[in-house]
Amino acid sequence: AIRQSCWKIGLRLDRLHDTGKETKWPSVQPDKETWRFDDDSINARLETGHALLGSIAGIPAWAPRAEKNPRTGKPFAKGNSRSNAGMTNETFPCWEEYARRCAEHWKGRIDQWEITNEPNLSGMTPEDYVLLFNAAARGIRKGNPDATIVSLGGASPPGTKWVKDAIAAQALAHGDVMSFHGYGNTTWTCIPGPESLAASVRQLRGFATAAGQPKIRMWDTECGVEVQTFFRKFHVPHGGEPLAAARMFAKSVAAVRAAGLERVYYYSAAGTTHAGDSGLRCFSDFNGVMKATVVPLAVAISLLEGTDFVERRKGSAEQGVVDLAFRGRGQRVRMLWSLSEDVAVTVPTGATRLVSMWGRPVQPKNRTPDIITLSLTDEPVYVLYPDG
Repeated sequence: AIRQSCWKIGLRLDRLHDTGKETKWPSVQPDKETWRFDDDSINARLETGHALLGSIAGIPAWAPRAEKNPRTGKPFAKGNSRSNAGMTNETFPCWEEYARRCAEHWKGRIDQWEITNEPNLSGMTPEDYVLLFNAAARGIRKGNPDATIVSLGGASPPGTKWVKDAIAAQALAHGDVMSFHGYGNTTWTCIPGPESLAASVRQLRGFATAAGQPKIRMWDTECGVEVQTFFRKFHVPHGGEPLAAARMFAKSVAAVRAAGLERVYYYSAAGTTHAGDSGLRCFSDFNGVMKATVVPLAVAISLLEGTDFVERRKGSAEQGVVDLAFRGRGQRVRMLWSLSEDVAVTVPTGATRLVSMWGRPVQPKNRTPDIITLSLTDEPVYVLYPDG
């Protein structure tokens, strides 16, 4: 049901990590002689039309592993399958074979594979990660030569020394994509505009260029606003007020386009309790009613997907306004919002539509033969023009 809801609002990608352990090593090979592939679960996910990003991660209890964390000197917890730190030269052939079997078995159903999750937080060094990544990449290429391999495992924050050192150690050499986890950098810091996210992307691009990979693709494979489970993982502005999250989602989509990210995965989807629930369990519907927090996300996707970012209009920051220009699909889109108080802004006439962040028509404050005057708040407004 959650995946169907995500499909409705334009989210087409599903990442198998905490939301699906089917491809992790302990699930696939619980003991050395046993191989298990949960095809029923994978097929059910694919029935909703989503493309799957598989996770090569985890280590079963039977696999060879160092007893102590090389960074802290503390023993690893026995049977811990959450971290790949401590893998040894004896482990790598088993790890490579696991990756090969996954890529081969699910070829045509899972053709994109991310190697581990946030390895910089696991205790392994950048050099250790490169060895681990290369072994997995070899296995994937043997099992599915056309697979897309994602390096760095969403290491975050994107500008850390660990990320820089891993890229310098050639963590991207056998990858098709590099991934990071943006969280606030892809969501709430985008409220004043896309510059912060764009700066992080430029920094990562600089690291990749220095390592000889200037054109490698870049994905944010985990970002979001709040997880309402047994803990609250991160926050939204204004004390978690639901409409703040709604406004933020639309601005996040714009920032992703402006920064040049190819993909973004929002974390996480969770259930709802009643129709129209505007709480922050983000993406589900109930009895056909979509959650208010993500309606602006759907509108932003519908208007900006397939467009190219052109510019942030000069002088808009001095006006206390974010004014972004996009072009594509036969039209030009200006997306505007105020940074603080209500601001009156003029745009040229000739617009085919004025659309609120809720997808509803906007009534201008004033209209003359030459200009349209809009009264901007912190809720984005879209002005659509024919291209040309």
